[in-house]
Amino acid sequence: MPGLTGFVFGFALIVLFCLSLSDRCCARLNALRPLRAAGDALHRLARRRYWLLFALAMAAALFLRLYRWPNLPAGAQCDEVMSGVDAYALALYGTDRFGTSLPAMLWGWGYGQQSAFLAYFSSLFLRFMEPSLVALRLPMLLLALASLVVLWDFARRIAGRGYALIALWFCAVCPWHIMLSRWSIDANTFSLMLLFSCDALAAGLGRRPMLYVSMALFGLTMYTYGIAVYSVPVLLVALAAYLLLRGKVRPLQLIACVGIYLVVAGPLLMTMAINTFGWDTMRLGPITMQFFSESERKQDIIFFAKEPFFQRLFGDLTQYLDNTLLQRGFAENFSVRGYHTLFTFTGPMMLLGGVLLWRQRRTGMLRGEACTADGLRVTEAYILLALMASMFFAGICTVGGHIWRINGSYFPLLLLACYALRFICRRVRIFALPVALMYLVAAVGCGVTLFGERTLGDGNTVTTRYGETNALIAARDLPFEHMYIRVGDDEDEFTAAELRVLYFHGITAAQWRGEEPLPSGKMYVDTYEFWGESDWAFEYDVEENAAYVLRPSDLETFDAEGFTLMRFYDGALAYPTQFMPQDLLTEGGDAS
Repeated sequence: MPGLTGFVFGFALIVLFCLSLSDRCCARLNALRPLRAAGDALHRLARRRYWLLFALAMAAALFLRLYRWPNLPAGAQCDEVMSGVDAYALALYGTDRFGTSLPAMLWGWGYGQQSAFLAYFSSLFLRFMEPSLVALRLPMLLLALASLVVLWDFARRIAGRGYALIALWFCAVCPWHIMLSRWSIDANTFSLMLLFSCDALAAGLGRRPMLYVSMALFGLTMYTYGIAVYSVPVLLVALAAYLLLRGKVRPLQLIACVGIYLVVAGPLLMTMAINTFGWDTMRLGPITMQFFSESERKQDIIFFAKEPFFQRLFGDLTQYLDNTLLQRGFAENFSVRGYHTLFTFTGPMMLLGGVLLWRQRRTGMLRGEACTADGLRVTEAYILLALMASMFFAGICTVGGHIWRINGSYFPLLLLACYALRFICRRVRIFALPVALMYLVAAVGCGVTLFGERTLGDGNTVTTRYGETNALIAARDLPFEHMYIRVGDDEDEFTAAELRVLYFHGITAAQWRGEEPLPSGKMYVDTYEFWGESDWAFEYDVEENAAYVLRPSDLETFDAEGFTLMRFYDGALAYPTQFMPQDLLTEGGDAS
């Protein structure tokens, strides 16, 4: 939001928190009859209409995630489509697009392999759906919507229903979670699966079967993002040591938990060992644990970076703080411009909430309490703090810790911020009104920005290619015999363009590899031709049944009488009018 407004809101929250710390100040404010009456009315409303407020939060969340879905964000991010192509291959053949049987990790870009969880999850949908933007983004949307309920449940286990409702409302309007729901990016499943795992673990403290379910979920989390390899084990060691020493789990139960985790995560862990030590590709039945000969991911870890260690550590730490407490980082895949990830003014609440929760949990632990006087459950709070600590460790150990790479930190940061907001609202009940109003103003502004025209320009990058994506989708229904696609000169742009062709045109892995013909009877390589920017120079033939996916400026070189010309923001499609089906024929093309 605008810098001055964000500063004012942040300062106001700090003032409210400081006032709430003073017993004398709280007593005086609560003694004022009008403030006390209004505060009591708000408290009764939250208590008596709890499920109505819960339903309203879910309704707000659904609107902010479903309005103009799946067409906003515009285009299709290259990693989205890469997972989609592999998911389609897994659905059809049980292999990735290269023909590798059930890989524990996908080839991705070659020099940087890609996590496989989202592709496998999406393949369940593509068994029953044709490749489309809906099929591409539906799996992540469903996971994200489920995470709202899981977050509520996890917060409820930590500090009760009131805290859970605050966390639910915050997450419902949170820019980071809204964008997470709308993009189908594999890295986002990391934060979701961590949340699911920690909630199951908290539930497992009372119901032992859930303890083992949580270990299976932690094992699956290893397949969501490469950073899980050196953050999830750290988290599990911290949790295991605490739970064992506190008598929450017995040694045999811990051994069973370790066994379940290793069975589920084993193929991924072996894949990482193979690539660390340069071993050959191995197979475990149909599961492939492959060696990536050109992988450069090892250099993303601070211990293997080329820069001096402490110089790199300082850089990663400052970037982490910029993207979290200071809320100055921006990435079109994870934040809304001007509001960032968890709103620009929430940073102080993250820090204050973390300190407050740590102190109150420690006090309760030293007193031997399972639950403190203000409703904080000691063991469940430790799970949250351990999650935050492990994500902080991962953030500073990951070179270039931009928002993409530290997204696992945002759920625990959100919960810590909400704990500070809960403290404010509990100490002086009337303070709930200004807190709610500030976040309401921010949520409305975030929604206006998200659904405004500028969002298209902000979200359209070389990785999303809004125009190219829509031109390819429009071209799918044309009866072309040949297609020319203009792409950038960078090799990654060529790969991204081809992945969009493979996914949105429903080309199977076998057709792409030349093992089967297309439905037209022609081979893939004889149908699709990719041209780099610098090589794009040839005459268009109105007599050739060919479609052209190019840049809008190229339309000027076409004969408007012989071609149907369509423009899609920064992309364009040209097709000979004589071959255009009558039901698709348009006058003047699409000027969108």
